[in-house]
Amino acid sequence: MSLKINLLVCLIIFHLLVAASVRGHKIGIYEIKKGDFSVKITNYGASIISVLLPDKHGKIGDVVLGYDTIEEYKNDTSYFGATLGRVANRIGGAQFTLNGIHYKLVPNEGKNMLHGGPKGFSKVVWKVSKYVKDGPWPYITLTYYSADGEEGKIGDVVLGYDTIKEYKNDTSYFGAALGRVANRIGGAQFTLNGTHYKLVANEGVNMLHGGLKGFSKVVWKVSKYVRHGPSPYITLTYYSADGEEGFPGDVLVSVTYALKDPYKLSVVFKARALNKATPINLSHHPYWNIGGHNSGDVLSQVLQIYASHITPLDKQHIPTGEISPVKNTPYDFLKPRKVGSRIDKIQNGYDINYALDSSRKMKPVAIVFDKKSGRVMDIKATAPGVQFYTANFVINTKGKGGYVYQPHSALCLETQGFPDAVNHPNFPSTIVTPGKTYLHSVLYTFSIKK
Repeated sequence: MSLKINLLVCLIIFHLLVAASVRGHKIGIYEIKKGDFSVKITNYGASIISVLLPDKHGKIGDVVLGYDTIEEYKNDTSYFGATLGRVANRIGGAQFTLNGIHYKLVPNEGKNMLHGGPKGFSKVVWKVSKYVKDGPWPYITLTYYSADGEEGKIGDVVLGYDTIKEYKNDTSYFGAALGRVANRIGGAQFTLNGTHYKLVANEGVNMLHGGLKGFSKVVWKVSKYVRHGPSPYITLTYYSADGEEGFPGDVLVSVTYALKDPYKLSVVFKARALNKATPINLSHHPYWNIGGHNSGDVLSQVLQIYASHITPLDKQHIPTGEISPVKNTPYDFLKPRKVGSRIDKIQNGYDINYALDSSRKMKPVAIVFDKKSGRVMDIKATAPGVQFYTANFVINTKGKGGYVYQPHSALCLETQGFPDAVNHPNFPSTIVTPGKTYLHSVLYTFSIKK
């Protein structure tokens, strides 16, 4: 399952960069006609698909090359009738410098850019703003919004592997869904409604991310999958049986990954306790490097976390039960600062839960900015906490394309309930009772800052 989720995230980021603009408008063919002069236009690529006019004998003929179907226009490589942009023709080396800033574009003709890149303005759906088919002045006006950073360099921004086998052998939870309880449970045990439960320990005497198998080493059912269209999404479901990893009760779980305009990835976890009260704390574990998974460490990336408190840990990384302020500590990211600005003051690096400040249902969580690529990632979620982890124990790990990942090659911002909440009554409860639905929503918004 981890591979499906990780590959989906990669696919999502790719579509956000190269296909977001084609969603939301219906593709059609529009004719404007005046007497025996007729022009047909499609809003796919704002393309002219036919021009009919008479010859000297009065015979009507179509004088432009083209296709019979929209599908053929989608697969066209000759730009038949297309509107070209943002820059028509070629840009050498797919790069230029403007006002002291160097821009690297997406090449689509060797190392050069042709007609605006792989998508340009010819592989997008334009909005029909005005359309007058007949009358003395028939016309059509098409509009298209070209976003900041469009046709910029495409990059895979999560760490991962190339094969299913590598995900099966993974110990870093690359891209994984975490449950039944994400993060740690001290002593791999808890008491609920007078019953003591002993869980499967998988990190010394403690439980991490749901146990030996958890939700990351199982195969989820693909319940729904819409790859294209205005709202592409996938819903995965999993049935967690009573006693699995020591947890009480049967639980039905789902996670939906969906693309939202503009440049947004939505992740929604749902769960129902079917017959017994049980702790549920679902999260997921993408290792983000918004500079690109193979771009090195994230220490120069700028991070802001909307949390003025953390939950301190004991020597086994189990919360002590305190909720402590970050002020005047290396954990303070209330104002944007580089990830590596004070990481040397933390043994190994960051790996701790932040108590988010906002009381809103959808809370601001964090913003990450990579200056070199210009990419920005903004995170909001319904969870009360977020685990900030700087890939401290990713050491000589061979990843995608053979690239070798090292410590601090990524950062994780895992929105969640507080770790070990089942053993700390002062923490927000993670107990879900039968008849109640658990819901955890996360929204990632990606943008470009120049």
